[in-house]
Amino acid sequence: MEQYMEFEEVKRLLSLDPKNEERDRLLFTSTLEETASYLDRNILLDTTTEEMRTDMGWFSPREYPVREILELKDAHTGETLTLDLLTPIVPLEKPGAHWRTEFVIQTLADRRIRVTYRYGYNKEEIPARIKSAIVNIMSDKLTSLDDQTAAHCATEKHLESLADLRRTYI
Repeated sequence: MEQYMEFEEVKRLLSLDPKNEERDRLLFTSTLEETASYLDRNILLDTTTEEMRTDMGWFSPREYPVREILELKDAHTGETLTLDLLTPIVPLEKPGAHWRTEFVIQTLADRRIRVTYRYGYNKEEIPARIKSAIVNIMSDKLTSLDDQTAAHCATEKHLESLADLRRTYI
């Protein structure tokens, strides 16, 4: 999860004291792990292959945003399939790119397919709200080290915000 945001960036944003760096790094690591488990998916640029069943030619890859479909084949025959022209890959600049997208193959029939695709964001493209949530959780943990109940409640508040973000944006 440290690929999403580096400690040095958080250190600068929160003006952290260098004498507490070891503690702050531990808090940062736990914050990233907490956020990663909550998001429950890899959002960094990667490639994967999935096998799935279509529903009358419709399918939806597990990971998103889909940047490029590298290979699309019938899982049983090995026949190369093509996407319907009406279901292009949405560019990242468009809002619809940040949700799970359904694609349609030209042959509208139920079948097992194997699809290899690139998905995710470059580090620079990570939505600012995720970074903001990481910084806010880290800040709350640092300011409420003495009061663990307050820290837990504040973290829950930011994770609920991430839940809204996940439903509406990512």
